[in-house]
Order: sequence, then C-alpha cells, then structure tokens
Amino acid sequence: MTSHGGAAIVRGRGAHVWDDRGQRFVDWVCGYGPIILGHGDVRVADAVHHQLLEGTLFPGGSQIARSLSRRLIALFPGAEACVFLKTGSEAVAAAARFARLNTRRSRILRVGFHGWHDGLIDGKVGWHNWDNVRAFSLPVPGALAYGFETSQARTTAEIEYRVRHPNGSPFAALLVDPIQLSCPETDLPLLRAACSDMATLLILDETKTAFRIALGGAQEICEIRADLTVAGKALANGLPLSTVIGASDLIRTKEARIKGTFSGERSALVAAHTTLDVLETGQVCEHLSAIGYALIEAVNGALRGSSAGELVTAVPYRWRSMPHLHADTDNAQAQECRRAIVAGAMARGALLLETHNSFVCAAHTLEDIQSTAEAVSSAADDWLN
Repeated sequence: MTSHGGAAIVRGRGAHVWDDRGQRFVDWVCGYGPIILGHGDVRVADAVHHQLLEGTLFPGGSQIARSLSRRLIALFPGAEACVFLKTGSEAVAAAARFARLNTRRSRILRVGFHGWHDGLIDGKVGWHNWDNVRAFSLPVPGALAYGFETSQARTTAEIEYRVRHPNGSPFAALLVDPIQLSCPETDLPLLRAACSDMATLLILDETKTAFRIALGGAQEICEIRADLTVAGKALANGLPLSTVIGASDLIRTKEARIKGTFSGERSALVAAHTTLDVLETGQVCEHLSAIGYALIEAVNGALRGSSAGELVTAVPYRWRSMPHLHADTDNAQAQECRRAIVAGAMARGALLLETHNSFVCAAHTLEDIQSTAEAVSSAADDWLN
C-alpha cells in the first residue's frame, strides 16, 4: 500500500507516515512486516549512515557478517551456519537447493505462500490460508514447478499423512510457513516428528514470524527445531536482508553455488546488528504482542453492537503481533463491509491491510490504537448509513 486517491507516501517517522499532501497516517502496514522498530529509527539510521560513509561492498568476507551470523545462530537450536541473501523469495529458493543437495531427493512439499519464484508460486494458493484463498491466473507453466508440490490440505493431519505417504519417493523437504497452520503450537511438533521419521528435512519459512512473535520465531514458541530456517523481513528494520540458517553440513554454499553480488552488502548487516541490539534488550516482542492485543480489542469494541461487527472482527493472525480483519470469504456482504472499513479508516488517517494481516511496530502507542479505533468506527457508520 503506497498510494491512495492519487497521493503517495513520502516519509515516515516512528509509527506514522505522511503522504505528499501532508496527511499523516498511523501505519499498521509497516512495509508488510519489515518495519519492527519504527520508520526512521535513529539508532538504525545512524549505524547505516556511518557504514555508507565507510563503503558497503568489498572483496572477501567481513567481521560484520561473521558476528551477525553468530548472533543469529544462537537464536535457533541446532543451527551452526547461515548464509545472507536479500529477499524472502531468494532465501526460500536457497533453502530448497540446500535440501535437495543434502538429501539427494528432488521433491519438496510446500504449504502456503513462499514467494514469487516460478517453482514456488501456485495459482491455487492465496497469500494466506485463513480467509483469502483465491485462484488467480499465472503465466507460469506447470513444468516450471521444478519438483515442488503444493499441499491443499486444510488440516495438519492431512499434511502429516502426505509426508508419511508421499506416493513415490520420499520428499527432500517439507516447506511450511507457521502461520498457515491452524494451531502451530501443537501442529509443528507433529510435522517435526513426521519429517524425522521419513528423513525429510523440515524447512520453516519464518519470514513473517522470526524476530516478531519471538526472537527465535515459531520454533522458540513451539519448542521445536527446524532443519533449515528462512528468516528476513523484520531482521533489519526495513533494509533488505534475509537468511537461511541451519546445521553446517546443510548450509553448503560452495557446493550449492549460492552466492549473490549483494549478499555481503554491509549497510543491511549493520542495520540488522542494531535492530537485534534493540530487540534483545528492549522486550520488543512482548510490546508488539501487547499493542496488537490492545488494537484487536479496540477495533472490536468500535464495531460491537452494530451489524458491521457481525460481519467483520479483528483477530490475531495466529499471534497477537499480527492483527487481522477477518471477514467470511463466502459472504459478499462481509467482504464489502471489510473493504469499506479499510478504505474509510485510510481516509481518516489509519492504514490497515484488507486481505492480509496487519503488523505492529515498537513505536505504536495506545494513542495510535485509540485514533485507529475511532477511524474504524466512523468508517463502519458510513458504510451502514
């Protein structure tokens, strides 16, 4: 979401952004997740500015990359190595190659949305599986799926059965975004056991969840260990950086021929160091959860008692730090109501996502929640009248 009514967002500070007409908005989009501390965080900006003056790309490795690797490895059990990339799509593709290299198998079962690369996109998969499953046309022939198979399962038992009964050779890996599971805390241990029994690697795509729901992502909360972890988004507070983390015998970059021109670019690496400094000392994840819960309660309070509140409800998208406006996919009136609420809230200075969970950053305050709830209430009233 970058424009509205012909206007464009031109700057941000903390939890707020401004358009080129001077209107200020409370931003619950947060770049679709990367902004975790707030826009223009001075600590991150100062570190990046200093690195830019020193230069960003040099031959060979760097102490910055090595020390960041050590910090990330410490957050995920069983991890011993990591490789840096720039986007979540790129990191998922790298993890898939690592899995195939190490298992000598070709098939990978995927659950959910994992980026835009040809082998990882599917016209039958929406962005999320909660209430936004939509078919869409893609100019990607099925032959380009490169051994990826899409699970349309709606229950963990179905996914587990598919892993254990692969209808052919066993899968090299099961690739899962934890938010696709109905109850990750109980579902992930079941999938971990099935993968272990079948010598199938478990790849957790924690692009959305790592550093946000907990520093160690869903694995920390669910107390399980992935074989390969994909992380990114919130890692560098808005600068492009992703990573694949795992045991050293799995992260074989030379044999897998995984290396990018910008992988060692240092401005994003120092941004990540600074972001982790704040996350590790400031109880940011707890704050995000508390603010998300307060936003959910305030929005539901604003809609309570009206017919709009019967059609649209605010819910945690698995976790409170990712609040979501839920509307029944099969109910056209509910879809219309949600669309009107999001548009009306935007007109009143609050940016919420319609068919994707929204995000919370550390700079959001109770005042932001109150103004957003008021914007939602007014938008709902307009729709009803």
